[in-house]
Formats: sequence, structure tokens, C-alpha cells
Amino acid sequence: MTCLIMGATGFVGRHLRAIMPRETTRWGTRRPVAAARASGPGPWVACDANDEASLRKALEGVDSVAYLVHGMGSGGDYEAREAEAARLLARMAEAQGVGRIVYLGGVCPEGHPSHHLQSRARTGRLLASGRVPVVELRASMIVGPGSDSWHLVRDLSYRLPVMVLPRWLRSRSAPVAIWDVVEALKAALEGAGEAGIYSLPGPHILSSEEILRQVADCGGLKTRALRVPMPAPGLSKWWIRGVTGAPWPIVRELVEGLIQDLEPEHPPFWDQMEGYAPMDLKTAVVRTLAEERRRVSPLADAWEHFVARQFTTRGVVP
Repeated sequence: MTCLIMGATGFVGRHLRAIMPRETTRWGTRRPVAAARASGPGPWVACDANDEASLRKALEGVDSVAYLVHGMGSGGDYEAREAEAARLLARMAEAQGVGRIVYLGGVCPEGHPSHHLQSRARTGRLLASGRVPVVELRASMIVGPGSDSWHLVRDLSYRLPVMVLPRWLRSRSAPVAIWDVVEALKAALEGAGEAGIYSLPGPHILSSEEILRQVADCGGLKTRALRVPMPAPGLSKWWIRGVTGAPWPIVRELVEGLIQDLEPEHPPFWDQMEGYAPMDLKTAVVRTLAEERRRVSPLADAWEHFVARQFTTRGVVP
């Protein structure tokens, strides 16, 4: 069975590459030469989700596709580009005889979800509008090194001596570890589960406030909380932007996604993986922090730890 990972250089794609067999997997990216320079040689193939010729060639002889492409934070009308790419893949996968598409989407709450969550849900519908069976896996916050939402939570937990807690931080979700997400993707690519929509929840449903506190605890930080009557995240985007190093378009989209609960609404995909149990948040956070420390030099790690402690104890927001 040959699998194609579309979006292989992204956060989820990098982790999925690590557990998929190289002999039967293609790593799709728009810039395969640059990817090989940055990540080493591999089964890289040119694959542009919005280019028909590129996609046709990448899909030749492929049995299943992991669709990990999204445009949040890329600027412009990324929602239109995502919709166009989904329509193209549905059409080209059918033409090339692909047996299954596995799509990683996001939990989409009722009411008025954020733009990027609406776009994720629309992408799933467009992919499923074709004749190729689609397994859509919906996750809320994914915890792991390289995750934008994780970086946001980590920075808020580590850099604020007093946690400012607007009302919208009471919203609830089921954070899941990246290592569990990619195991689910691998199982789906290999045939687990019928076509349809599944949830990828962590084992516990937590409020955003509880998530922040657990992350701080895992880092050995003692923080105080200050509740403020901000009814919506509009003003909060600005102080969050000053605390986190995430790009402004990412901050804006992620904060908008926190307004509503992101609790799982579909059957958990774990039921399709016999005996599988996803790790809890604390285990995921500890593993993530350990991997992040290994990626920096000892001197840089010591300096980051020292600075975080100084800001925490002296009441300064960097």
C-alpha cells in the first residue's frame, strides 16, 4: 500500500513522517528540493494542492492520501484557496484511483465558529463530495513541539506572573497529544475505520483555564490568577500578542477559535484502534517540554529557564 502525505513539511506532517514506513510513503511538498536540504533526503515528491499537474503526478499509484494542508495565517483569501484545493483533490483522487483520503480537520462548534474552523469543516465536506471514501478526524488543541496552539498556551503559562483570565477562557476542549494524532492518521491510512467523521479527543475535557494551569504546573511555575470581565477575546488578542512569539495572523485566528466550546461531537476514532488509549494532558506536556529542550543548546535552554523565572518572580511581562 502506497501512501501520500500532503503537507509533509508541516507540524503534523513532520511527526507523521517519523512513523510511516519510508518504502511505501511519499512526502508531498511544494518545494521538495528545499525540504530535502532542510530535513534530509527522503521520498520527497513535488505536490502543490492547488496545481492540477503537480497533484496528478504525485497521486500516481497511490492507495491512500493523508491531507494535512491548510492555509491559516498564510494571508489573503486562504479560505477560497482551501476550498479550491479540496475540490481539486476530490476530483484528482477519483481520476487516479485512490482508495481513501484521510483528512485532519478541527472541531467545529455550532453557532458562529471562527473563520479557520469554518474553513476546516468546509474542506471536509468538499473532500467527501467526491467518490473516494474520506475519513475525517477532528481534533481541538493539539499538544506537541511545533504546534501553534501549544506555543500560545505555553507562552501564556510561562510568561505571565499573573494569569489574566477573561470569561472566554472557561470554554472547554479535549486537548490531544500529537503522538496520538499521528497514530490515528497512520491507522486510518492503513484501513482502520469506515468513511465518516470521527473525533480525536484527549482523555479529559478541560477549560482553557485548566489547561493553562496544568501547563504551568508541569513547568514548575507557581502562578496567580486574576479574573477579568472581558466578554469576548477581541481586546485579549492584543495582550496575548505581546506575550507570545506567535505571528499575529495565527494569534488572531486561534483566539477567535477559543470563544466557543470545542468538545468532541463525533464518535472517537480510538474505538477503531483496538486497545488504544491516548495520553493525558500532563504526560503530553512533559514530553513536549522535554523534546523542546533537546532541540536547543544547553546554554540557550539555561538562559530561557533563567529569564522565565525572573519574569515570573518580578512581575514583568516580556
